[in-house]
Amino acid sequence: MGSGLFTDAGATTVYTGTATPTVYAKPTSTANYTVTATNGSGCTNTQTVMVTVNPSPTITLGANPTVCSGITMANLTYSGTTESPDQYSINYNAGAEAQGFADVTNLSLPSSPIVLTVPGGAAPGTYNATLTVRNSTSGCVSNSSAITVTILPLPNAGAVSGMTPLCVGATDTYLASGDSGGTWTSSNPAKATVNAMSGLVTALAGGSTYIKYTVSNACGSPDADSILLTVDSIVVANNNDLGPASLRAIIDCAPSGSTITFAPGMTGQTIVLLTGEITISKNLTIIGLGANNLTLTGNNSTRVFHVLPGYTLTLQDMALKNATSATNGGAIYVEGNLNLNNVLLENNMESGVPKSLSVTSTAQVEIIGNVDFKQ
Repeated sequence: MGSGLFTDAGATTVYTGTATPTVYAKPTSTANYTVTATNGSGCTNTQTVMVTVNPSPTITLGANPTVCSGITMANLTYSGTTESPDQYSINYNAGAEAQGFADVTNLSLPSSPIVLTVPGGAAPGTYNATLTVRNSTSGCVSNSSAITVTILPLPNAGAVSGMTPLCVGATDTYLASGDSGGTWTSSNPAKATVNAMSGLVTALAGGSTYIKYTVSNACGSPDADSILLTVDSIVVANNNDLGPASLRAIIDCAPSGSTITFAPGMTGQTIVLLTGEITISKNLTIIGLGANNLTLTGNNSTRVFHVLPGYTLTLQDMALKNATSATNGGAIYVEGNLNLNNVLLENNMESGVPKSLSVTSTAQVEIIGNVDFKQ
């Protein structure tokens, strides 16, 4: 086996082998090299060769592209190249390929932009790849440049949820299951208003309104969802024990601190409780139409009111009749606070004995105006 030596202006590069030399250094510029070969007998041969070094091409890329979900093309701009590359290749990573991005090899390099193919079904996200350019004449390839393709989701309001109905004066914060950062509106702000940013709804007057959530982003038209809010009046409009506009339903619905009244058409009416006593777990004022014009009755089978600890009930201008309980007062059991103003309590029994009220040691009862106890 022979051995040889490249020589160039004092620099040396050693190789071995005769048929296919192995070169251990790369010239940095075009130069003439002298090759001297010696065999085992000491015979030598010398030849001069020119090694041409072509610089690698480069490309100056612009911003990485961003597209909306469903768009199948993305423009990758560039501002210039060196060494005349005429081909480009893109190698996507495994995550991008799993979403349908496909590598390309030695495609013809167009004028800016390079149009990238984006899979229509790819999920929103950022996908990574590397790009190289090539001069097909010299065969030289650029260093790899990292690129990304970002797919933005379309706006999604999701589904709106919130309490309905609401009584006048009540509030509730509505929610949307989609993108955050949207805007809330009410189609009828005279019935209920909504805070544009927080979704806090305030019921103002009986009726209905749509509470709507709208969200937008850089992609497509805004998306929206809405829910119909029914606002119930806190005016009792019938003598039913249950159901819309009944006293029991309005007490359940009204926010703490409300004043419940009765429609003029309720004059002379009697509300018969058929499903048990009404528990008071908020501060309420209930103003009737006069002790001779509005009656609440337990129908000789139930107590009328039970005021829980920590809450105040004010009753005015009404009669409570024919109520009964085995313990703790026939008409009202007071564990909190009770204010009575122009109230008639008649024929109310505790375990068969006339007794309208039962008041715990920590409760308070205030009598205002005319309050009559009759049997």
